[in-house]
Amino acid sequence: MYFSQIQNKSSAFPAVSLTFKTSNGIFDRLNIKNQPLIMKKFRFKIILIVALIALGLYFLYPTYADYQNSLEIQKVLSSRKEQLLT
Repeated sequence: MYFSQIQNKSSAFPAVSLTFKTSNGIFDRLNIKNQPLIMKKFRFKIILIVALIALGLYFLYPTYADYQNSLEIQKVLSSRKEQLLT
């Protein structure tokens, strides 16, 4: 990769623009100002992943609740069994 240019503007936070040359000859432009544009590209994928995780947790909650109820029932049954044996 070759560093080609740095642009400084007269402000408190200068905008830095970098251009790199890759091995296949394609120029990729990275600009700090364009970061929200990159997020727009991945917004749908991020929302889809979060929604699928939430949906999975929603469908798994009854299994967890049943497991907790089974533990509670086992505790009650074991305590009653001890009471009957004594």
